Amino acid sequence: MKVFFESIVSSFHDDDRIEKTTEKFNIRLKESLSNLGIATASREEADILIYYIKSGGTENIFKSRFKPQAINLLLTTDMHNSLPAALEIHSYLTNEGLNTEILHGNPELIAKRIQFFTNLVVAKNVIANEKVGVIGQPSDWLIASNVDYEKVREIFGIELIDIPLEEFYKIWEEFEDLSTSTSYDSEEIVASYDINKVKEANRIYKTLKVIINKYGLTSLTLRCFDLVNNNCGTGCLALSYLNSENIISGCEGDIPAVISMVIMNRLTNQPVFMANPSRIDLAKNSVLFAHCTLPWNLAERKELDTHFETGLGIGVRGYIETGDITVFKLNNQSNEYFVSEGELVHSGNEDVLCRTQITTILDKDVDYFLQNPLGNHHLIIKGHYQDLIEEYFKLL
Repeated sequence: MKVFFESIVSSFHDDDRIEKTTEKFNIRLKESLSNLGIATASREEADILIYYIKSGGTENIFKSRFKPQAINLLLTTDMHNSLPAALEIHSYLTNEGLNTEILHGNPELIAKRIQFFTNLVVAKNVIANEKVGVIGQPSDWLIASNVDYEKVREIFGIELIDIPLEEFYKIWEEFEDLSTSTSYDSEEIVASYDINKVKEANRIYKTLKVIINKYGLTSLTLRCFDLVNNNCGTGCLALSYLNSENIISGCEGDIPAVISMVIMNRLTNQPVFMANPSRIDLAKNSVLFAHCTLPWNLAERKELDTHFETGLGIGVRGYIETGDITVFKLNNQSNEYFVSEGELVHSGNEDVLCRTQITTILDKDVDYFLQNPLGNHHLIIKGHYQDLIEEYFKLL
């Protein structure tokens, strides 16, 4: 990651004196940025431009040089009336409706804040170049999950590409006499499972790989239940593999869910678990989430079983390490979202629920799921990232 510092100094101040008195601060900040993998670069090469308000009396100088960005950062010191000038500039930018923050204080903490926003801007640009394949339409029961494709592209930059299931079936047929082995076959839990079911799942995985390469997809959602009805098997294992390869892959053709997955993953680089809220305990403020797939690289321990609803194919049961989590869901209008941090406290294996089951305790009131839910599927990642998600939507 690269940043550029635009120095703003008033003609009333002695440049040499400012440089001497801020030298230690500047060295500490540069070292801290370097330790976080951030280098200084030219204005043209930088991911983000930071205005370094070095003295007072710089408000109009700033105004003449300023070019709006998604986030406008004002770096200050505790000398030469740097902070007072930045306060006035911040007020001006805020009145213009621009997202602005003053960076002030400890250089190490400032560097972490710069890293936060640089990551955010880079991820925003990545999301704006996403190509999401919608393979088949949303499943019939997802009656609140249709989206306006143009609106999604306008807001996020995400391109949604419709791909009929007929194309999937045609490619799937071509793999009938070809090898269906994958690099995952050598793993013990795969190698020890029913070889015919594994080959069936691998065939779906390879078919999806062909479609991904053909359309240049970065993500996809699959109307997977139809595959079962057409005797192709279940998509659970294939989607698990793809998600572990950072090709975000959602179930049931759920478009708002896969958009939510893309946003979460690109912001945090964490694998995303798409799941049903299956049990809610208001007294404990807990939610049990369950689904028959999860990213292959998310769980510390995994088992293969049949798909829950159909009893066919392969479903994936993952036991995820306890600890901090974030839950997120964007609505189908792309104008409202739910996000809450919380804690994963237990992974289960009840036979009345989808194969991967996690019990969570959330920070926000779980009556949201009963009173104002934004649809069924919600998305879970390890770690606390609510601030990052909220800042991303501010940038939009």
